Amino acid sequence: MSDEEPDDNDVRRWKIAAENGNTDAMCNLGLLRHQQGRMIGSDSAERWWKLGAKKEDDDCMLNLGVLRYQAGSVDGDDGAEHWWRRAAEYDNTDAICNLGVMQYERGLRHGPDSAEAWFARGAALDDEDSRHNLHTLMGEASRVQSVAISPRGSERQPVSNIDADEGGCCHPSER
Repeated sequence: MSDEEPDDNDVRRWKIAAENGNTDAMCNLGLLRHQQGRMIGSDSAERWWKLGAKKEDDDCMLNLGVLRYQAGSVDGDDGAEHWWRRAAEYDNTDAICNLGVMQYERGLRHGPDSAEAWFARGAALDDEDSRHNLHTLMGEASRVQSVAISPRGSERQPVSNIDADEGGCCHPSER
């Protein structure tokens, strides 16, 4: 989504498309509500992203993880880690990098399910943030790269010409 707020016609089109199962519209509505500060409720970021996640949309899963993280919920069946792991099942590189950073902060640098393993997976998928973090971790020359945590928009955009918001690999300690 662009910095410019969509007009009422855009929102109506997205709602119709979302009600007909379009996950891009669900993602866009979630981003809009997130920008408006409407996190929980009947027409909220959480609602739209949960609907998208039920339809296996990895961007909605990633964004739910961000929403949970921002609320301080990292662990558990509905925490940030859960949603990022679900998105990682679809090779969502932002979720993969987020998991690597989270494991790094937990002190799990090497081994199975470690920062190294997640960053290597992201690097194999050609993710620059994961590649940078993997090289940094292997050399421990400096801290693992941090990028502000923010929801990511759909890049497919069939229901609107509004540009997608580009999220990125985050550093979980930045709230």
